[in-house]
Amino acid sequence: LDRVADACGMANAHFFGHVREGRYGNAILTRRPSTLEAEWRLAGGSTIGGVAMSGTHRIVRGALVVALDSGVHVACTHLDHISEDERRTQAEDLLAKLDGLGVAARSLVVG
Repeated sequence: LDRVADACGMANAHFFGHVREGRYGNAILTRRPSTLEAEWRLAGGSTIGGVAMSGTHRIVRGALVVALDSGVHVACTHLDHISEDERRTQAEDLLAKLDGLGVAARSLVVG
C-alpha cells in the first residue's frame, strides 16, 4: 500500500484489514494531513456457501474512518453485494457509528 501511495503522490495511507487475517479490507490514500479515527466491523452480511464450499460463512464488511485536517471525515466501506436488506443494515450501522463519533454531519462515505 505504501508503494501505491508513493507512486500516486499520497502522503498518508490508512488500511483496515478486516478480512482473511488482514489481507483484504479498506484503504484511504490522501495528500492531506489525516488521522485514523475508527475501524469497525459492520453489522449484517449475507451468508453464503453450502456443501460445495465446505460449509457456510458470513460475508464480513468493515469501515475505515479518517479525519482530514479540514475537519471532514472520510469513511470507506464496501457494502454487501448480494442482499439489499443486508446493505441497508450495514448502511444504518455505519451511520449510527458515525453519529456516535459526533461526525455524521461532516462525513463523506465512499466505497
